[in-house]
Amino acid sequence: MRTTIIVFALLALAACGQPGRRGPLQPLFAPSAPADTGEARRLDEVGRLWRDGLYDRARVELDALLAAGCSHPEALLLKARLLLQAGDNEAALPWLDRAAGASPLWAEPRILLAETYLTLERWGAAESVFADVERIAPQGPWGPYGMAAVAARRGDQARAIELCDRALERDPDHLPAVALRARLARATGDAAREEALLGRLVEQQPLEAEAWARLAALADAGNRRED
Repeated sequence: MRTTIIVFALLALAACGQPGRRGPLQPLFAPSAPADTGEARRLDEVGRLWRDGLYDRARVELDALLAAGCSHPEALLLKARLLLQAGDNEAALPWLDRAAGASPLWAEPRILLAETYLTLERWGAAESVFADVERIAPQGPWGPYGMAAVAARRGDQARAIELCDRALERDPDHLPAVALRARLARATGDAAREEALLGRLVEQQPLEAEAWARLAALADAGNRRED
């Protein structure tokens, strides 16, 4: 059972990290634009390159910006994102930490920092950062969702379910929590709950093949062949 829960949590977190798969993130107290308009324009261009998937060009432009002395939190976060995109999770950690420290009430770098700790299997560090997210955004779903993911990784199914349900109470459409809770429902044999959650997931992500396949399996198990 422990292995099963860990696999389910990994799948949910992997989905969370894919472009377009995050739940709504409200970056409370996100940093304002740089006061230097030239720096602001260059930072905007790096962000555009990142969003367009032009990662090599984004790296060149961002490294030049950082070498010129830019220390804006968004530049630090972009540096971390580019390192993560290249698969260098360890190198991304200090940049994420710097971005969080430069804007103490900005949740986004902390969420990414916690997710990176999860990828590196540093459960305690991930849980601590998700607790910080909960302190910064106590009405949002990310804190309890993240701690649920940690609990699932540790094999604590009951705590994972409790925390994931709390996240969904705050935001029923938070996709990472929906995906994780569906997998937890599957692990406990709660087919009705799993099917309802998967239905919610495909409403928002209609191209989610894994969810459709699982819905088909549930329909087949219930002798609903037409479904």
